[in-house]
Formats: sequence, C-alpha cells, structure tokens
Amino acid sequence: MMINRGFLAGSLLLAALLAACGGDSAADYAKAKQAFAARDYIAARADLNAVLKAEPDNAQALEMMARTMVRLDDGVGAIAMLDRLERLGRLPADHRILRGDANIFSGRFDQAIAAVEGDQTAEAWRIRALARVGLNQPDKAQAAFAQGETAAGPKAALQATHARFVLDAGNIDQARQLTASALAQQADNLVALLVQARIAGLERQPARALAIYRQLAKANPGRIDITFGLIDALGAMRRFDEIEPVLKGAEQLAPDHPKLLYYKARLAAERHEWSKVRELLQPKETFLSEMPELQLLYAQALLEIGQVEQARAYLSPLLLRAPDNDFVRILLARSQLAGDDPYAAAETLRPAAQSAEPDPRIIKLFEAAMRQATAAPAR
Repeated sequence: MMINRGFLAGSLLLAALLAACGGDSAADYAKAKQAFAARDYIAARADLNAVLKAEPDNAQALEMMARTMVRLDDGVGAIAMLDRLERLGRLPADHRILRGDANIFSGRFDQAIAAVEGDQTAEAWRIRALARVGLNQPDKAQAAFAQGETAAGPKAALQATHARFVLDAGNIDQARQLTASALAQQADNLVALLVQARIAGLERQPARALAIYRQLAKANPGRIDITFGLIDALGAMRRFDEIEPVLKGAEQLAPDHPKLLYYKARLAAERHEWSKVRELLQPKETFLSEMPELQLLYAQALLEIGQVEQARAYLSPLLLRAPDNDFVRILLARSQLAGDDPYAAAETLRPAAQSAEPDPRIIKLFEAAMRQATAAPAR
C-alpha cells in the first residue's frame, strides 16, 4: 500500500494545531469559569469570546456566556446565546427565566412575559413583575410580586426586586423588611444589598452606604451602578478628592454613560469651578431641558459667572416644574436680584417664605428682596 508521506505529514500537523487550539480553548474556559465564580463578568466574557471563536458550538461556553450577558445587563447578547443553544438542542433547564431576564434588559417586556408563560415559580413571577414595571403598570406589578410570594421556589431574588420597586415608590419601611427577608435567604444578593445601600443614603447614613458600596465593589468588579453608588456616598460625605479616581474608573467602564457628565459637572460645582461647569455643559445646551439636574447645574454656573439673564431663563421653567424645590427658588430669586428686579425676587420667594416651616435661607433672602424693593423706585 502506497502512503502519501506529504499528506500524512500535513494531517499530523493539522491534528497538532487542532489539539493546540483545543488546549487553548480549555484553558480559556477554565479562566472564564474562575472569573464567573469571582463575579468578574467582564473578564469572563473576554475568555468566553476566545472559546467561542475557536469552538462556536461549545454548548457549555454558550450557556455560561448567556448567564454572563444577563449579569452584565446585555439582553440582546444573552438572547443571541440562547438562540444558538436552542438550535443545538442544548437549552439549560432555566432557559425560560434566562430569556425572560434577557428580554427585560432589552426593553422587550411583552416578550419577557411570553418567555415564562406557564411557569408558576417565584422566579417567573419576578419576571412578570419586572415586565409590568417596564410597561408602566404598577398595580399589575404589585399583584405579580404578591403571586410570587405564594409560589414555589427560592424567593430571595423576587423579594429583593420587590424591595427595589417599593423603595422607588417611597416606601422605605416595606423596602427594609423585604430586603431583610431576601438577605436572610441569600446573604450576597446584589439587588438586596444595593437597596440596603440606597436606604442608608436616604436615611442620611452615608458612611454606612459607603461601606456597603465598597463591599459590593470588591465582590462585583466592573458594575457601573455600584461605582455610581460609591460616588454618591462620597459626595454626601463631601469627600470630593476621593471621587476623582472613582470617576476615572467609571469612565473606563462606561465612557458614554450619560450620568458621567452629571458627576463631572457636580464635582466641579462642589469645588466652585463654575467656568468648568459651563465648559462641560455648554456643548449639551440643546438637550438640557430633558435633564433637569444638568439644567440646574448649568443655570447655577451661569449665575455664578455673572450671566444673570441666561441663568434666569433656565431657572424659571425649572421652578414651574418643581415648585417645592427651595434651592431652585433661591437661585431664581438671586438671579432676579442680580438683575435689579427685587420685586420679582420677592414674589418668587413669598410662597415659600409664608409657608408653615420656611427655610431660613428663604427668609433671609426674602427680607433682603423686600428691603431692596422698598428702596427701589416704584415701577
């Protein structure tokens, strides 16, 4: 029998290359598993991408990638992985829940409900509740949370999500109870711990909030929501020098996130760097009406650098939108006084000055406006 030695050598070389590729894939998968276990989902995604580039139909890698994408709030990516697993006939047992979460993150709320159709577990009711929140149906969301409490299966995630829902509605006590219950079942539940940190911030316990966010940042690398929580807590404690490096880290994680501009401008404002605030926000001037927090910062910067009429033009609609905001009222009155219109300033301040419990700053400014109005020529 004649043997083609060239063909044989080529085959052996190809086999060696494939073996090497398989070895690299195995190493990448092992690293991905390790990163996933450590909740470093960005690193896990990178390693899994390497595996799937070499082995596109590796079901284990596809499943881990789907779970990684869900944890990174990447619904589109997770759905793509689940679709590939479905074509391979290798969907995991909890694929309905994974697809439900993925659709939630993609803003496809009706599809999220459809994904868990027929599933009566607590996790499925969590998906339904989240979808109803997304569809702006709070009553149906609350009903879904209630159904989940009597359903089968673990309830930590359901209760943590419910806690966030009621906290968003302003019910701190119920949020605290639900968070405690969720953490009693799962001590490291991320959503419950984030709610706990938010409660601490709302109750003016920034040191406690900061401690929770630091613990979470250590255990969950690469989470932009945790990074923003750290910035908020440090800001509440007026530890502005510590914010700068955290803010730089946030820029690396999510360079295009809209909140970054707010934090940069806010930090400059706290340092009374008003020209810098204006420089940061002026390019976004046409969009400021959609972002009240930035509009307020921009108006304050304009006032502080002496552009009084421009500041007034921004502050008047802000006060109409938020008549109970004393800070906006004070800034508008200051701009009116700076523009030699003490009558307008007095009228701006009068409703708050005559309220049951007026802010001392309002009273002081109102009295100054009245003195100037009395001294000014009648109009």
